[in-house]
Amino acid sequence: MVMIRNVHRPLLACLILLACFASAARAQSGPRRPRGIYAVVDVESQVTLWEQKDPGITETELAADFASLYSQLLTNQAISGLAIQVHWDRLNPYPQYYDQPYDWSFLQPAFDAIQTNPAFSAKTIQLIIAAGFQSPAWVFNDLNPSCDPLFLGQTADPACGWVTFNGYEEATDNNNNKLPLPWNSTYRNAWQTFLEALYTLYGQNTALVSIAVAGPTAASVEMILPSDTSATPIQPQNGLSPNAMWGMLFTFQLGIPTPPPGQTYDDSPFVTQWTNAIDMFSGVFKSGLTLTVTSGDGLPSFNTNTYIPTNPVFVPDCPLADMDCYTQTEILSYFVGPGAGGVNAKSTQTSGMEAYRAIPNSTDPNDPMHNMGVAAVRNLSAQTADDTSFTTQILGGAQFNTGASTDPVGEGCLSNVPPPPAQQTMQCKTDLANLPTPCNSESCEPVSCIPKECLAPGVTQSTIGSFGIFKKVPLTDLIPAEQAIYNVLYVYFSGTAAASSFGGIPGPNPAPLNYLQIYSEDIVYAGQNTNNKVRIKQIDGTWESVTAQELLNTASRQLKKIAEE
Repeated sequence: MVMIRNVHRPLLACLILLACFASAARAQSGPRRPRGIYAVVDVESQVTLWEQKDPGITETELAADFASLYSQLLTNQAISGLAIQVHWDRLNPYPQYYDQPYDWSFLQPAFDAIQTNPAFSAKTIQLIIAAGFQSPAWVFNDLNPSCDPLFLGQTADPACGWVTFNGYEEATDNNNNKLPLPWNSTYRNAWQTFLEALYTLYGQNTALVSIAVAGPTAASVEMILPSDTSATPIQPQNGLSPNAMWGMLFTFQLGIPTPPPGQTYDDSPFVTQWTNAIDMFSGVFKSGLTLTVTSGDGLPSFNTNTYIPTNPVFVPDCPLADMDCYTQTEILSYFVGPGAGGVNAKSTQTSGMEAYRAIPNSTDPNDPMHNMGVAAVRNLSAQTADDTSFTTQILGGAQFNTGASTDPVGEGCLSNVPPPPAQQTMQCKTDLANLPTPCNSESCEPVSCIPKECLAPGVTQSTIGSFGIFKKVPLTDLIPAEQAIYNVLYVYFSGTAAASSFGGIPGPNPAPLNYLQIYSEDIVYAGQNTNNKVRIKQIDGTWESVTAQELLNTASRQLKKIAEE
């Protein structure tokens, strides 16, 4: 027996040592990072679609439908995983004192698909969970009373927790116009309790690779709140502007003095709440994944004076320097610091990427110069690419604004509908002037205002003249989905080492990018049309026949080449 022990002791020690090495390697490998193309599943839109088709659909049937959709998307060879976009009230419908306050049936099938199918074992999940307007009904009960009397010259409770904002530009659940105040402790505590439950269930799951930081937000996870440009400028319930309402709240609840004549409030309360949210997420999520901060274009700007970011890294990201962009750079300056994020990796992304809004290196003065878009993501990613620590290296990503297969012009045309005034034809100007009511969306624009490059080959404005307005024009008369996807990939990859794959220019300092989120309908479309080659016009003016799947395959390969390890 002694001899046997002596013979096996070295082997046992070796095995123990190897196990220690393996454990150390896992510990030193760093946080989990997203890499590649992720299929965006908009849970709210998908539920609405299925409920419209079958009003009697049950929760069990919805869970089965999501399981089927998740598997279908993960089967696509170009897809690295799922980006699940869902609202807080969907996952946390009941208060904590209920036996079952949470409903994970919309998330669990995704984790099950990856963990039970060996073919999906390398694929991962990004979570995008919106609070704000999308908070559960029980949260508003806890936040009562409303602060609305303040704006009518009436007595308001200093502890009031929510405000009515009408006409917000993004959809809210059940037409909910009630927004929790970002600094309200009851709101923030309820949000943190939910996040801790989420972490308990999925935080250690290696399939979860990233989560979007949110909380002081409106209807998404972006840095956007109701303002004079993102909600009804004059609120019907009180006759005030959203910015004026925020200013009154700053004084009433935060004790910020009313600015003297000639001066204005600033966005410092929002900066404080965003830095608090970043700290909250880094404190809750301790398993080492990627925290994502998503830029936007809609924080209140209390004046039109020019603001310059205090961090020089972000100066190029604010070509139209205003308080909104300045505020976002202040938040990002905190986020990129080595003390923020805890044990997690960090990334920034833009979630409203459209071809026209991100034309690279445009010299056309009529092209938009949107602040904090994909160019800003690339800039920060390039600036930190050589950092060796995950606490200071900032990964980059982006999300299509909508489906290219369902709205090819809105997502993928390199011109806007309608064009800027200087580019409008006389017929377009006349037709716009003759509209019975002002048109504030693409769908109601006259067909005379659709640029030629937004139409399918061979289609002209005279061909579609009988349709009258844009929304009546058949998809077959507009640019195909393949052209739209190609155009968005062109603006996404421009400035990276993979730019030439889609007609772009790498530039002197090519930026790395880690991931791209594309809506599920485009992934399904690509999978269903693998043999349908469509002629598209490339940036250099030549034509090529491709399938949507081939475009995704190329983008996936190139993205994995340029992604930061």
